[in-house]
Amino acid sequence: MSTDKEPGIAARGSLRLAPIADEVEEQKAKLPRQFVNFTFYHARPEWRTISADDKQRCKEEFINAVDEFS
Repeated sequence: MSTDKEPGIAARGSLRLAPIADEVEEQKAKLPRQFVNFTFYHARPEWRTISADDKQRCKEEFINAVDEFS
């Protein structure tokens, strides 16, 4: 075990200081950017009241509409 204080290595039981904001931004700038899109759909409460056959038909129509759009 070394008694020399090495930069960036905290002794056990000591407080760890937060990194400097400029250093964090510099590290972030080196990372590749990633863009993510999410689409959310909400079903109406009436959806629960329709029959299983009607639900299946509606699901198929929805899939067809999405496929036609793409």
